[in-house]
Amino acid sequence: MALPDRAGAACSPREAALHRASGANSRSGLSQMPTRKLWLNMTEQTRGRNRHSDGKGANLGRRSPWWRRLARTPWYWLSRPYCQWQLRRLERQGRAPITVLFYHRVADSPVVPWTVSTRAFRRHLDWLQRHAELISLAEALRRLAAGENRRRAVVITFDDGYAENCDFALPLLLDRGVPFTYFVTLEPVVRQKPFAHDLALGVALPPNSVQQLRQLAAAGVDIGSHTRTHADLGRIEDPDRLHDEVVQATRELEDLIGSPVRHFAFPFGQWSNLNPQAFLLARQAGLRCVCSAYGGYNLPGEDAFHVQRFAADEPLSRLRLVAGYDPRLQRRFARYPYPKPLPQEEQTSDPLAPAGT
Repeated sequence: MALPDRAGAACSPREAALHRASGANSRSGLSQMPTRKLWLNMTEQTRGRNRHSDGKGANLGRRSPWWRRLARTPWYWLSRPYCQWQLRRLERQGRAPITVLFYHRVADSPVVPWTVSTRAFRRHLDWLQRHAELISLAEALRRLAAGENRRRAVVITFDDGYAENCDFALPLLLDRGVPFTYFVTLEPVVRQKPFAHDLALGVALPPNSVQQLRQLAAAGVDIGSHTRTHADLGRIEDPDRLHDEVVQATRELEDLIGSPVRHFAFPFGQWSNLNPQAFLLARQAGLRCVCSAYGGYNLPGEDAFHVQRFAADEPLSRLRLVAGYDPRLQRRFARYPYPKPLPQEEQTSDPLAPAGT
C-alpha cells in the first residue's frame, strides 16, 4: 500500500524517566486535536507539534552525553571483528541470537523522552533490513522452543499504544512487509485518556482509538497486552488486581479488537517491575510469552516463554551495537528467575483461543 507523503541492569535515562512518571495518578481530559484521513482510514490521528509541553526535558533520555556518542561509533568498529566472530560461531551451532527491540512513540515532536524521530526510525529499519532477518514474535518463539536459529534475527515491538505511531511508523512497516507486535494498554484506549506517565511530564498525547486497533488487527498486526492501567506489576501484591491487570485486561482487549491476543509485555519491564506470580498467571491464561524490557538477547534452547528486549533509542550507533550482537551484553543481562511449572503442569489448552482453534 502507498505510504502517506511524509518524510537486573541499571536503568537508562529513558527508563528512569518512565519510572518517575509511573507514580502519577493525575487525570485530565484530552483536548480536541485536528484529525485527518490516513492510511487504512484511521481516525482521530494527531498532527503537528504538541503544545502542552514547555520544552523542558523534550530530549530527556533520547541523547547520551556528547563524549559517549563520540566514542560509540569507533567502539562499534573496533569491537566488530570479535562480535562478528562470536556471531558466526553461534550461527554455525544453530544458536544465532534473536534480538527483540521495543519502541514507544515515533514522531517528530520529542515532547516525551521515549520518542524516536521519523528520520531515525527509517534509518533503523533500513539498517535492520540490510543486516538482519526481521521476523514475527510468534516465529521467534517457535525458533527458541525448537532450539535452532541459523541467522541473526530481530523482532520489532511497540509498547503503550500511541496514536501518532499510525502517522508514519506503522504504515512504513506494513508497506515494507515487516512483522511487528503492538502492545496496548487497555484503559487509555477505552477511555481515550492520555497516559499517566505523560501527564506527569505535563504532556497529553492521544492513545490509539479502538477503530485503529481493529484496523491494525484486520491488517494482520499482532496486538499484544500491556496491562489495563500500565501498572507496575512488581508492586502489586493483591492477587485479584494482578489477575485483572494480566488476565482480565487481555481478555477484554481480545473482545475489543475481535482477534486473539497471544503475547504480554510488562510495563516498565525492569527486574523490579516483574512479578513471578504474573508469569504464572500469563502462562495459565494461555499466553504464549511475556516480555521484559531490561535488555538481553534470546538464544535458541533457552527460555521460550520469557522474551528479553532492548530499548530502541534514537542513535543508529546504539542500534548497531545491540542488534548487531555484542556478547558482552549477553553476559550483562541475566535472566529473571521465576518459578516454572513441572512438565505435567504445562498448559495443554489455550483458554484465550476462540472455539475450534
